[in-house]
Amino acid sequence: MRVFFTELLHRLPPVSLAGEPKRLTSNFINGLTHLPIGWG
Repeated sequence: MRVFFTELLHRLPPVSLAGEPKRLTSNFINGLTHLPIGWG
C-alpha cells in the first residue's frame, strides 16, 4: 500500500486548499469532516 500511494501521489497534479476545512467537534475523536481541495 505504501508503494501504491507513493506512486499515485507522484502522478497526480498538485493539490491545494479550495476553502476552509470543517473540524469535527467531539470529546473522543479529533479530525476533519470536510476538506475542500482544488487540483492544479
